[in-house]
Amino acid sequence: MPLSVLHNRLKAIYLLVVIILVAQCQTAPQNTNEEQEAESKEFTGTPEITFENDFFDLGPLQSGEIASVYLTFTNTGNGLLVVQDVKTTCGCTATDWNKAPVKPGEKERIEITFDSSGLSGKQVKNITIQTNADERPAVITLTAEIKNAT
Repeated sequence: MPLSVLHNRLKAIYLLVVIILVAQCQTAPQNTNEEQEAESKEFTGTPEITFENDFFDLGPLQSGEIASVYLTFTNTGNGLLVVQDVKTTCGCTATDWNKAPVKPGEKERIEITFDSSGLSGKQVKNITIQTNADERPAVITLTAEIKNAT
């Protein structure tokens, strides 16, 4: 078989594979935006956030110790709840949360991690949580007593 014929067949196979891949990409489900629109139409009421706790005492920690707590909340309203932003008062406190909307009646949680490195004595840290439930952010307080290593 001449080389040019083989080359043309390889081109045709390659073109066919590309066409199939493009066709599959275009027919892939595009339901993420559609599902979100349907959910937001389904839950047209007002969301409301209710926290299980708004204060956490980590107790005594050795300097350099890392402690984590989970801030659990429930959407007690009848609309989709979105946690828009979570801010901390210093770099020693970090947060992580699920960015997806919370349906009415569902529980979700925010992980709060406190790193006591370089700190000593009584520490009071505030975590500010902005949601679509209220224009005023919720404020959660975290305290710890940091002991220097002896």
